Amino acid sequence: PKFTIPTLNLELIGDLAPLALTICLISFIESLAIAKTIEAKHKTYKVDANQELFALGLTKIGGAFFQSYPTTGSFTRSAVNNEAGAQTG
Repeated sequence: PKFTIPTLNLELIGDLAPLALTICLISFIESLAIAKTIEAKHKTYKVDANQELFALGLTKIGGAFFQSYPTTGSFTRSAVNNEAGAQTG
């Protein structure tokens, strides 16, 4: 999809706010649970909940300009990557 600036309709924002906050909360909890599970397997890996929340927030804000679906991590994909030895920088 091409870059577009979302229209801000106050009535629509009021209607969608509870659903949007619920999606954000669930994706944050899921992402944090995945990170904590991986952290338990690696002694040098430390999870920062604030950093996780900030990263998820930025992806959701950025995605709004491209009409994307809400994003979050995948426990299965993270587990497979962990077993394969994948690392982040």
